[in-house]
Amino acid sequence: MQPATQLLQQRVHSRFVAWLESELGSEVLDRFSVDPSLQVHFVRAFGNWLYQTGEPMYLFRHLVVYLQQRFPSSRGALTSSWELLARWEIALPVNHRPPLPKPILDSFAALGLSWGWRRWVVVTLIAFHGALRIIEPLNARRRDLLLPTDSGIDRNVMFLRVGAPKPGRRGRGRVQHTRIADAVTIQLATSVFGQLSADEFLYPAAPATYRRRWDRLLEVLEIPSELRLTPGCLTPGRVRLLVSLRYPCE
Repeated sequence: MQPATQLLQQRVHSRFVAWLESELGSEVLDRFSVDPSLQVHFVRAFGNWLYQTGEPMYLFRHLVVYLQQRFPSSRGALTSSWELLARWEIALPVNHRPPLPKPILDSFAALGLSWGWRRWVVVTLIAFHGALRIIEPLNARRRDLLLPTDSGIDRNVMFLRVGAPKPGRRGRGRVQHTRIADAVTIQLATSVFGQLSADEFLYPAAPATYRRRWDRLLEVLEIPSELRLTPGCLTPGRVRLLVSLRYPCE
């Protein structure tokens, strides 16, 4: 589990404990020091309170997961909390990020190349055509990228090694590789990254710099902010097109 997730879970649990004290009083709360697992019986009531006060659903989800991990023998007592989450999702459907349209991706690439943002363009194309979160190619080094010229295989395909991928936290492998078969992306990657040393990052600047350039392209292309096109839209756009697959590795 990532440190940021652990911190979020601890914070929402602290809110839960504070809510328990305000609702039950400090004397009742002292009983939890004797048997901390008792608190799981009040989780659903806290979830109802979060819902009624307009709090985001993800806070309650993190709390339920946190308590389930902390008190595995009390899993059955959390069944009603999971049922509440299911009803919450029906009442407030999750708004997924919109997929990035391919014509906009092509416009980003054309304009970015004309401005000399070659490495920015290629990591963006890799994220899209490799079904990756943008942070994954941004964190990648040259040694993580296997170009056709590196493999010696007479096929127009390349692979990117992804360390600590997000699905890896759900039992799908700590290291994965994504396969990219888009001819233009491979040609650009070979030209831009082929001569880098093994330890060089594919994108040598901070993620914030990447985002500023993304926002600049949106501005120049006059794409309205109401469309909510962020770098996070690269993955759903790619998955929707189903052009390439990610292969888990042991």
